[in-house]
Amino acid sequence: LHLSIRRQLQRCIRDSHSDFQAQGMSAAITGYESIHAAQNGKIFFILSQAGELHKYNLSKSFDFRTATYENEFAFSTAIDSFSFSKDGTRMFALNGTNNNLELTTFSLSSPFNTSITPTQIHTVDLSTIGIDLVEGEDSKCTDIEFNDSGSEMFISVFNGEGGVLDRIHQFSLGKNYDVSTANHQGSYEVQAVGRTNNCLLYTSPSPRDLSTS
Repeated sequence: LHLSIRRQLQRCIRDSHSDFQAQGMSAAITGYESIHAAQNGKIFFILSQAGELHKYNLSKSFDFRTATYENEFAFSTAIDSFSFSKDGTRMFALNGTNNNLELTTFSLSSPFNTSITPTQIHTVDLSTIGIDLVEGEDSKCTDIEFNDSGSEMFISVFNGEGGVLDRIHQFSLGKNYDVSTANHQGSYEVQAVGRTNNCLLYTSPSPRDLSTS
C-alpha cells in the first residue's frame, strides 16, 4: 500500500474503528496487499494476503475514518494485486504465486458490485505476451494499473536477488480494458532500496513512456 494510506488505515484499525474490525480485519492482521479507491473517493476496496477483498463506503471522500463496511469477496486463488476499470464493470486480479504471472479479468453485475460473485471472463499468462521469467529467480507480479482511458496497462514485477531486476512493464490495449488485446510496449528497470516494489502510482496525464526501454 502507498505509505500515507497504509498509515491512515493502520491508525483506523489500531483505534478499534468497528467497521475495520468487521469480517476478520483487525489490528492483529498486518498482511494487506492492495487498495483501490473509486467513485471520487466514496468507496474503497482493500485486499488481504488471504485473498479477501473487503469493500467499504466512505461518507466523506478519501477519509477512512468515515468508513462503513459493506461486504467481502474471497478470490479462489492467491492474489497479490487487483484493479477495476474506470466504470467499475471489470475487475482485474494478479496471481500472487511465485513464477505464476496470470492476470484474470472478471465481469461485475453492476459497477463495483462484489456482493454478487464476479464472473471470470478471461485469463492470460503474462509470460506469453512479453514479460519474461528470469531463470533462477522467483518472479511475481505485484501491482496493476491502467491509464484513465484503459488504453494502457502497467504491471509491476518483482524478481528475487534483492529487487535488482524489478521491472515495470507497459502494454497498449487495442480495446480499452480488454486484456486479450494487450501488446507489450516495453519495460523500465527499477531497483528497490530495502524493500520490494509492491506498488505503482499512476499520475495523469501520463506516466513515463516505457516503450523504448
